Amino acid sequence: MRVVVDASFAIEAYLESDGSRLASMRHEETLSPTIYVDECRNVIITKVRSGVVDRRAGQRALSDVLFLPDQIGAAVTDLVFDLALDHGLSGYDASYLALAVERGDAVATLDKQLQRAATDLGLVVFS
Repeated sequence: MRVVVDASFAIEAYLESDGSRLASMRHEETLSPTIYVDECRNVIITKVRSGVVDRRAGQRALSDVLFLPDQIGAAVTDLVFDLALDHGLSGYDASYLALAVERGDAVATLDKQLQRAATDLGLVVFS
């Protein structure tokens, strides 16, 4: 199965103490859109600033989650645009969904709106 992994899922899965979310993805081919890299940076920086993780752990987490997807790719712009408008998503979230529609079987996300849109389109959702 090919799974499109979003930043919310990747970071929380990495930070989990028991590793169960990452374990569920171990045998799947994973991919993410190009926005994944910037979103991971932003989320980790926010977690360091808010004291959830210290600076060193944040840098280590960022290095690790940036290499979680097997592939980074771009989704077709027209599909991103249509999915964003049709499902009330941001352009960022629609990028994950478009990549899943184009090349994947599933979406791994903690975002409820993205989960609903993926389910509506018949995609498997990891949460």
